[in-house]
Amino acid sequence: MPDTVWVRRPDGWAVPVRRGEDPDAWEKECRSEESVITQVDDGQAAGKGVWPTSSSSAPRIMAVMLDALDLRPGLRVLEIGTGTGYNAAVLAHIIGADNVTTVEIDRDLGERARGVLRGAGYPVEVVIGDGRVGCWWCRGR
Repeated sequence: MPDTVWVRRPDGWAVPVRRGEDPDAWEKECRSEESVITQVDDGQAAGKGVWPTSSSSAPRIMAVMLDALDLRPGLRVLEIGTGTGYNAAVLAHIIGADNVTTVEIDRDLGERARGVLRGAGYPVEVVIGDGRVGCWWCRGR
């Protein structure tokens, strides 16, 4: 998770919770069973956020999606929307990092996820681009 996550208030604003300022609140959000807003306003918000632009899915939703994939070692997965890279790490753990390609349209998110994934020992291919066009360069890999 990034050092800043965002919490939606009842008035609609998303407010930052920073690891360095309130580590207990940050950890509580990151360990939540709900989705966690990890970016607002395409990373441009300085204070109050208006629009969530990236989030980490709720763990139960990730589990349902992963279960539906019926993953087995050796299968290949193209993930659209890298976000924090957590789901790509889980995929890599199950089927091997060489079998996972993840596409992220936001350069900052993608580069951060690439570094986090490599640091965690999951050197999956992180592509910065628009997932709507697929991944033509992945074919035959």
